[in-house]
Amino acid sequence: MNLSNHAIEKMGYRRRHPDESLTAEFSSISAFWVQGVALPERAVIMSKGLVDGA
Repeated sequence: MNLSNHAIEKMGYRRRHPDESLTAEFSSISAFWVQGVALPERAVIMSKGLVDGA
């Protein structure tokens, strides 16, 4: 969907001036549910890896 500059300004957005700075922070949380795995009580398993190149 293409919006005109006028429509974007009516939504409260405006062009950033060259002397203004912009700071952003992004985070991501992925949760997976595993069923049918039996582990001993108080077992701690640590693993690192990439999923789908992420």
